[in-house]
Amino acid sequence: MGFASKADVDTYLSRTGNDLLAIPQMVVIDRGGMIRAATGDHTDQKLEDEDALRGLIEGLLKEGALTRPAKK
Repeated sequence: MGFASKADVDTYLSRTGNDLLAIPQMVVIDRGGMIRAATGDHTDQKLEDEDALRGLIEGLLKEGALTRPAKK
């Protein structure tokens, strides 16, 4: 869950000001920062069904956290 300005969201999603948006807007981002599903012009059907969305999120949670190099 997060919040950003419209300009920041448009830039991140490479959206133009003319795109028609569904409400609510939803973007599922994995731990690596990759967009896995999003609403918009080509809404991912997984976001419109509660069971499918739950499965998507559970799958992402099972992927685990990214490993990062130890700090020196």
